[in-house]
Amino acid sequence: MGLFNPNDWPGTSKGVVQSCATEHSVIGYGVARLTDVCETPEQRCRSHINTLRQQWLTAPWDLEKSVYFAEVPEVHLLIEAFFSSVKSLLDLIVQLVSTEGIVGLDINGFHRKGDVYGGKVLNALDRNAKANRAGTAAKLSALIREHKNSWINEVIGARDLLVHPNRGAHQLMFEMSFVSQNGELTCTRIVPPRVGERPVHQYAAEQLENVNKFARTFLAEIEAGGIAG
Repeated sequence: MGLFNPNDWPGTSKGVVQSCATEHSVIGYGVARLTDVCETPEQRCRSHINTLRQQWLTAPWDLEKSVYFAEVPEVHLLIEAFFSSVKSLLDLIVQLVSTEGIVGLDINGFHRKGDVYGGKVLNALDRNAKANRAGTAAKLSALIREHKNSWINEVIGARDLLVHPNRGAHQLMFEMSFVSQNGELTCTRIVPPRVGERPVHQYAAEQLENVNKFARTFLAEIEAGGIAG
C-alpha cells in the first residue's frame, strides 16, 4: 500500500491516514508533472518567445535594459499546489497525535502558535501528553523540531513568499534571455522558477524526499508506542 496504509490503523486514525495517502499521491503527481514542464521550457514558453520576436521586428530595443519573464499558468498552478499540498499533509498527519490518544487535546492541523510553525502541536506534545504516551510524545516533539529546522520552516516560508501576489509573483515565471542575431531576436536561455538557488522542480523533488522521511519516522514512532485500539 505504500507509505500510508489505512488498513494498519484503527478507528478515526484510519480516515486520517487515508487522507494522508491521498494528499501524498497528489504531491507525488505534482512533482512529476512540474519536473516534466520545467525540463521542456522551450515548448512551454514558445508563444512568449514568438510574441517578443514579432515585437522586435517591428521596433527593436536595447535588450540589456529589460528582464523577460514568461507566465505559464500550468507551472504557476503546480507550484501553488505543491506548497499547499505539503502543508495539507502536515495538517493531516499531526492529527494522529489526537486520534491515537497521545495528547489530551484535539489537534486539527500544523498551526502556528505565535510565530512558530507547528507551535500548537508542539505545545500539546510538550505539555498535554497523556501519561501512558509521554515517551512517544517526547519523540514526536523532537522529530518535528528536527524537521522544522531542516526543511519544514523553509517550505512553509517559501510557500508564503512564492504564492503571495505582492511579493513573489515574478518567482513563479520562467526567465528568458535574448540576443540579436542577423536582425532577429534569438532566445539563448530559459530559466525555470527558482527557490533560492534551486530550480523549483528540483527543490520540490528534494522536499518530497524530506516529506517521506518525516512521515515514515512519524508513523513508526506512533506504531512503536502502541496504536490505539
